[in-house]
Amino acid sequence: MSELSLARINKTEHYDDARKYRDRPGAWRLTHVPTGKFLLGTNARLLNYKQYALDALAKGIYSNKNMQALYDQDPTMKYEVRVTSTMKEAKRHESSERKKAMAAEPIMMLYDRQHVSQERRAMQSRAMKARYAAMSEEERKSYLNNLYNPPKPVIVDGVEFESVNACARHYGVSMQCVSKRIKSPSRRFASWQFKD
Repeated sequence: MSELSLARINKTEHYDDARKYRDRPGAWRLTHVPTGKFLLGTNARLLNYKQYALDALAKGIYSNKNMQALYDQDPTMKYEVRVTSTMKEAKRHESSERKKAMAAEPIMMLYDRQHVSQERRAMQSRAMKARYAAMSEEERKSYLNNLYNPPKPVIVDGVEFESVNACARHYGVSMQCVSKRIKSPSRRFASWQFKD
């Protein structure tokens, strides 16, 4: 990665002026100079992200709290970029830089929230797949139905039902009929309502 400065941008063969460069995708590295700790990331508009990051740090609202704490102690920062032609290429470069950093200097790399959440999502996905594999066919149907249509408890004349379906089975009517009665403005069905 090369350190980004407007002077350097203007000297670069491929980019005649900063405006063209501003809209280019690439990978970035934001380093706290006194400690050497850094963040890695990608952005479709590198200069815009630099401006956002430095403004957010100055205002005390940067998304990474560890970097914000370091900036509050000493505001000397370095922003480096690798310009790419596509975001896919930028993400590939960021991934390789992250692997190199983990091998060489793991203690210096700060994790941004996106990186942590991707790890957490992968862990949750593996756990969910294992649970799903252990379910019977009936449990799977019920699980998927509740996943995409979470049941809403229904109260009719003070009696609570766990879902519209349970209420419909109890009264021997369709689920659509129960929903219509709940939504009906008629006084006849005033006691039919969803539990808040």
